[in-house]
Amino acid sequence: MGACFFGLLLLFISAMSALKSGDMQASVVVAISGVVVELFAGTVLIVYNKSISQLNRYYDALRESEKVLYAANLVAKMSKGRRDDAYMEIIKDSLKDALPLAENDDEDDNNDDKDNDKA
Repeated sequence: MGACFFGLLLLFISAMSALKSGDMQASVVVAISGVVVELFAGTVLIVYNKSISQLNRYYDALRESEKVLYAANLVAKMSKGRRDDAYMEIIKDSLKDALPLAENDDEDDNNDDKDNDKA
């Protein structure tokens, strides 16, 4: 954020110096440097946003894995007669989010095959 404010400050200084002194060359140099700093700051903010998004996805996946492992640990403490059904429920619950993605992939593959048949 500091780079954004610094770039805006440079742009403001260049505008003020152009108005006061009338020396356009110095004002243009300061204005160009302000624009460069703003571009750099914008790039940093975009990269930061992407990094935070990726980090959130990682922690969401980690949380899901932790839930599955915790459930499996609890099932291991159950009586032997109920374990198989409990493990099956864990598997179904874990895969319910993955199945719509797999169905979409199958539909895309079928559409690709139809397009290839037409050609």
